[in-house]
Amino acid sequence: MFMNKLKIILQSEASKYIHLAIVLSLYIGSERSIIFLLLLFIEIVFLFRNAKSFLLIVLIFLLLFQFRNFFTTNHELDSSKTSLTGKITRVYSNGFVLFTEKESVYVYSLEFSQLLPGDIITIQGSFFESEIHQVKHAFDYKTYLSTLGIYNQFYASSIMVTSHSFSILEISQRILYWIQNTFDKETIPYLIMFILGNDDYMDETKISMFRTLGISHLFAISGMHVGFFIFLLEKILNRFYMPKKTKSGIIVCFLCLYNIITGFLVSILRASIQVTLIFISKEQKWFFSKTDLLSFSFVFFLFVEKNLIYQVGFQLSYLITFAIILGQELFKQKSPLTKMIEINLFATLFSLPIILEMNGYYGLLSIIASVFFLEFVSLLFLPIAIMTMIFPMLSGAFLQCIYLFEWLLVAFENANILISFNFPSLIHKTIYYIGIILLIINYMKKKRIINPLLIITYSFLLSFLVPMNPLVTKVIFLDVGQGDATYIHSGSCNILIDTGPRDDYDTVINFLKGENISSLDALIITHFHSDHFGEARDILDAVSVSHLYANKESSDFPEISVLEKGNEVKCGNLQFFVLHSDTLSVNENNNSLVLFSHIGTDNYLFLGDIESDEEVSIIPFITEDIDIFKVAHHGSETSSTKAFIENVKPKIAIISVGKNTYGHPSNDIINRFQQSNIVAFRTDQVGTIEITYIFNDKMRYLTHFMFGIGVEKRQLLSCFLY
Repeated sequence: MFMNKLKIILQSEASKYIHLAIVLSLYIGSERSIIFLLLLFIEIVFLFRNAKSFLLIVLIFLLLFQFRNFFTTNHELDSSKTSLTGKITRVYSNGFVLFTEKESVYVYSLEFSQLLPGDIITIQGSFFESEIHQVKHAFDYKTYLSTLGIYNQFYASSIMVTSHSFSILEISQRILYWIQNTFDKETIPYLIMFILGNDDYMDETKISMFRTLGISHLFAISGMHVGFFIFLLEKILNRFYMPKKTKSGIIVCFLCLYNIITGFLVSILRASIQVTLIFISKEQKWFFSKTDLLSFSFVFFLFVEKNLIYQVGFQLSYLITFAIILGQELFKQKSPLTKMIEINLFATLFSLPIILEMNGYYGLLSIIASVFFLEFVSLLFLPIAIMTMIFPMLSGAFLQCIYLFEWLLVAFENANILISFNFPSLIHKTIYYIGIILLIINYMKKKRIINPLLIITYSFLLSFLVPMNPLVTKVIFLDVGQGDATYIHSGSCNILIDTGPRDDYDTVINFLKGENISSLDALIITHFHSDHFGEARDILDAVSVSHLYANKESSDFPEISVLEKGNEVKCGNLQFFVLHSDTLSVNENNNSLVLFSHIGTDNYLFLGDIESDEEVSIIPFITEDIDIFKVAHHGSETSSTKAFIENVKPKIAIISVGKNTYGHPSNDIINRFQQSNIVAFRTDQVGTIEITYIFNDKMRYLTHFMFGIGVEKRQLLSCFLY
């Protein structure tokens, strides 16, 4: 009786469950951002006014969700342990997941092979934490691991397999090993990618080309693969004139088998759950819409692991599927080709902010490439891949298909035109999505769409003008680990002082591109230690740099203009005075450029890595009080002497530092700052430090940027009105 009543209540709110998915998403996001909290409030007010009974269902679910999370928040393990015993649950190309008695641990090892889920092992080694650069638009590896339910990392120096117990996940891994042992090296990556949805073995250059053309989703197991298999199965089963119920049962059983083969990937699980719910809905005569059923699977996954919402693949999977469902209704009167193009355009509109944040650009041929390669993959590439798995003797034909595909890929890549652009902040993205939602509502109601288009245009314009904003002055000390990199914006002027160390993840470049900074008026290298100029060549290749300044000439950078003591660098309304330059010292730290500048309403001193002897030499040339200074040599005890601090009398000290073996910053230096009433901020503790001046430089506020578990966190550290 209770279940029947519950069924009636739930079905009475059909077509509204998309709001449950929206509320849950905003609720999770509101833990880290006030913007999500504001949007959540607006959504709840909307439901209160238009669907009070449904709002009650939503609130009950949120209580259950919070109750569930209350018992799953502690992920800490004893980091002093050097030995772990547990069961392997998943194996990746660079490591594996080990489930101990309390928690899952990601284990890295230089030597491991043929391990399987289900192996019981004992490992020796140590826990560690990856150094995360807390910079906007950088890759947050810690968050990525959290989306997999992993919060601890371990490096294994030795691995001993003690026993094995069957795991259903080992089937997928055994198939991977079989592919590696059966096929040639050119075929292996494509078969693993198509059959198992794993692109770890694909060449990074090709992965980059997939992203550039906007076709990455075609080469990961997704709804397209599920749709292909269902279409094929239905064609076969229709020839046997089976009852609809029997046919649906066979398809669901096949989907269960396919999930086992692919190792229960989220994307394939999502599509399988969606199809199964559609079958059940038709059989039981439920009145739920396709968006309701999509919302049910979305909510289910977040209930299991809430941090999945921060996984780019998860976001794209649901956004694109939602766009396709909506697009099929909006464009159902169109011809098949027109409908396909319009749905692809529609899906692009929904996913554009995520794609831009991930890639930093958009290819003008993306929609055409997506339509073309969708047909190529679904009609030729995928069927031949499946046939090759069943009949390995067809690997020659599959190889020819690979050659054709790669030729087409290069042809499209050469013809593609990339537009570098991004929505720099959550505010810009929110404005864009408000415009998209209003555009859809007005289109469906056959109202004028000019206002939504103006909102969308406004979001683009605001984003584009970020690096040219004349109303805001910024000094941003980027968290590049053990190194220095400072970005300065004032009026139309954009300057970078130092670049940080060599970085395979391109943290500084991603920051610049993420903020739509395509050109720098000046790049200044204070001295030639790798932690200060390591990314210089990559930055020069990635963005346009009008002037490259340094303390001396370098054969690696023939375009350098050397700055000498007494020189000035002018950029817009900014002026940098060179107080110190190359002294021909054998200690490169003491050859550092020292720069003084008045920025906003503060006097700044950028000290490079100069040490005590050279600090003394610049004291006579500092004729004004210093408000903010970038501490020399990462807070080393060789700098920031008592005499220097007493003479300069700075108010705020910025220490750019990361994990190191030098003892930076020195405790003596920190104590010296405290005794002198200097407020010190460290990038290794608070992440990227941003000092902003607004209201015609009448207000200064200092914030810091750190990744939370999955989303950026910005906190006010200090505020000062002039």
